[in-house]
Amino acid sequence: MVRARDWVVRGVLISLAAASFGSPEVARACGGFFMRSQMHKPSLAHEQVLLIHDADKSLEHFIRAVSFREATEPFGFVVPTPSRPDVEKVTESPFIHLGHEFRFDPPPKEEPRSEGFGAGHGRLGGAAQVQVLETKAVGSFTAFVLAATDPSALTDWLTKNELTQTPESGAWLEHYVRLGFYFVALRYEPKPARADAGPPPAERPVKAETIRISFSTPFPFYPYLEPAPAAGAPVGGGDRVLDLWFAGARDVVPVALAERRGTPPGQAGWIRPLREGQRFDTAAEGLTAVLPKELAPLVPAGVRVVQTFQDQKHARVGLGDILFVPRKETPLTPEQQKMAAPLLALLDTALLPEKQ
Repeated sequence: MVRARDWVVRGVLISLAAASFGSPEVARACGGFFMRSQMHKPSLAHEQVLLIHDADKSLEHFIRAVSFREATEPFGFVVPTPSRPDVEKVTESPFIHLGHEFRFDPPPKEEPRSEGFGAGHGRLGGAAQVQVLETKAVGSFTAFVLAATDPSALTDWLTKNELTQTPESGAWLEHYVRLGFYFVALRYEPKPARADAGPPPAERPVKAETIRISFSTPFPFYPYLEPAPAAGAPVGGGDRVLDLWFAGARDVVPVALAERRGTPPGQAGWIRPLREGQRFDTAAEGLTAVLPKELAPLVPAGVRVVQTFQDQKHARVGLGDILFVPRKETPLTPEQQKMAAPLLALLDTALLPEKQ
């Protein structure tokens, strides 16, 4: 298996160094959503993410703004991570200052596009168990850090904790259990009910909160995969914009596995799912000066570049999670290779763990 993993890393890096990858025609929010009513779903019409990666420590800080209307019933969403995460509320959002200092401007010309392909199959597995590793208040949410080895047990746990879900989201959870990922389940805690029914959902105030999820990973990771739409359901949910800022030691290229129409079953291609904007050469101090005081200490001394990306797809059907791989081939230490195992399966399904 080590040779297969090394082949994937080398193949991805060489391919990306030589070519660009096309964008799919279509590609719904980061993580699976679980709620009693669609009216309570957080709004992701405009999603903002700051991704800070410390290459020396293989540590990622995933900072994300979530907008939603106040609700009278619990709702929530789940974010998968490749290692055990730390979750905190961010009191002051960084995104206004980031947008001013590091603007997204697309390149003047589209780069030529080419494609690379990989394929594979595997079986599901795991022992029946769900562990609640941590429970804490994070703003208006209760955050549960979960480890699970059985998708049915995880589904049952989410349902019992007022995070109901669908068959499609069950399949989504199964995928990450198989990979050995952890889960951050964030459940909105509504305020005590008023004597009257209150305003209808569409007229309730919109709240925006920023959350930080930190975890170990040799490759910067963005949980882009979403539960498939139900059979017969429309694909996409109106206009969506994702603005993403990446800060790290070296240039990176976002890459994801995409099922493409016309390819044989079980085969998929590597694509660039995000549009690349400006690249800013900056020392760590340049980014630190822009961020709120609570986030500034997270910026490692090795930061040398800030890159901007944008995504305007209505849906993410057929697209996997995003890894940000170095633009130039970069060797991994033995420890990083071990940590990369579940991530590489995101780019080549032949590396998915088999059922135990």
